[in-house]
Amino acid sequence: MRPRKVRIGAHALVFVIILLTGLSGCSRDGAYDVEMPATPVITSRDSWAVVRGAYVRILQEPHVQAPIQGHVRRGAILQIENRTAHLETVDGQQDRWLEVHGEDVSGWIFGAYVDSYATRELAETAARALRGE
Repeated sequence: MRPRKVRIGAHALVFVIILLTGLSGCSRDGAYDVEMPATPVITSRDSWAVVRGAYVRILQEPHVQAPIQGHVRRGAILQIENRTAHLETVDGQQDRWLEVHGEDVSGWIFGAYVDSYATRELAETAARALRGE
């Protein structure tokens, strides 16, 4: 009986060489730490508000003594642009001030007077329900 010859194709030979080269580079001797950049945290904040109160003031600044910019009625949809970092208590309720923009007015509204939503579509649905439509 004659010994059989094993033939390895060129692709298989290249694969084996790459595999062996890669494995030889996995030793701990030349190891080093890799610094990765910080990954920003993605937060989900509601960006739309629907006014719950019958008639709510929009103020020029985020405090109760600020000049009045205008008023909004129940069911008005406002886009939230910013929030204060600190909580404040107004009329016995604790919340943040929201910087908002509406169709006719822009300014600050106390967060306890609105419900907030992630999308305009959700805000529109809630507004219709508040207005009894």
